[in-house]
Amino acid sequence: PQPSADLLGQLEGLDGVTVEPGSQDIWEHVDFNFLSEVLQDIAVREAFAKCLPRQQMVDNLIVPLQADAQVLNNRWIQPFEEGYQDNSGGLFDEVDIEGAAALLEEAGQTGLTVRIGWFDNGGNQRRTDQVALTIESCSQAGFDVVDAGSETFFDVELAAGDWDIAMFAWAGSPLKSGGIATYRPGTGNNVGNIDIPDIQPLLDELLQSPDPARQIELANEIDVRLWDELATIPVFSFPGVVAYSENAENVIYNPSHNGLTFNASQWQLP
Repeated sequence: PQPSADLLGQLEGLDGVTVEPGSQDIWEHVDFNFLSEVLQDIAVREAFAKCLPRQQMVDNLIVPLQADAQVLNNRWIQPFEEGYQDNSGGLFDEVDIEGAAALLEEAGQTGLTVRIGWFDNGGNQRRTDQVALTIESCSQAGFDVVDAGSETFFDVELAAGDWDIAMFAWAGSPLKSGGIATYRPGTGNNVGNIDIPDIQPLLDELLQSPDPARQIELANEIDVRLWDELATIPVFSFPGVVAYSENAENVIYNPSHNGLTFNASQWQLP
């Protein structure tokens, strides 16, 4: 399960235990449904980005687990990885209700209803809180935000395009080619139907280049274009925590989805 501040406190209260919090390759994001004519208007997407309380989500929900947590402003490279840079220009780090409201009014969309789809099985308090914070903030800007969470979201609504805004997480990877299908038209991963023609050659090169330095350059170049078009909004890297007996040796925190046991064959007890 996702770690909580309560769990971290319990672990830190144990004697003889080493506790290591950290970031994971899994990252939270918000997607727009480009099948919606209204959301094809970048002014509307910018308005939502301006009212989305990303910093408040990090401060309230992530910092209690990871003191150095920050808003994520890169879709390809995590803050703990080489080559991370903020490609957003800081435009959406802080909530700007007035700016969001002005954009909506200019677009003639004040009072626009948007449904936030997410997997709601009653067991994810953190995302429940994220949705509540989003509704509270973006309603002030003139959106009519509807909580459309359901247990069938991944099986039914997401694939059917029966949502306006989607909130979920991608399981990332140190391999930069791993996210390419998300931005390819016609692929199953491209749930928002994103179509940006000028990044396709860059995605091709990223898929083929064996040079790690060039991969970082390409990833950041693509990410800049994704910010230009506001295709999606990254929010934060998932916090993780591991705990083990202080007698154990070679137990190493691993941010990838392989998890803690990736090197279990090397664990030792004196």
